[in-house]
Amino acid sequence: MNKKQRKKLTEQKVKIESAHDILEGVREEIEEIFGEEQEKFDNLPEGLQESDLGQKLQEIAEILEEVASDLDDVSSQVSEIVDKIDEVVNL
Repeated sequence: MNKKQRKKLTEQKVKIESAHDILEGVREEIEEIFGEEQEKFDNLPEGLQESDLGQKLQEIAEILEEVASDLDDVSSQVSEIVDKIDEVVNL
């Protein structure tokens, strides 16, 4: 790999790292919203938790939790990609 290719690859790595930072911010925001929705559900009286509203709040919270978990998985994969690019650049 020549110097020009290493430079291009390093530039792409910087873009990936920037995207990773954005993903992490989105994940954090979604986790916060999940926590708020879960708290709404938890604060409902038991009878209302079984109502349509309670079930909808619980469903929303579960989906947001899954989204946050999926974003965490993506974030881990992006970190691995950055490490692999570093490995190639440093060979």
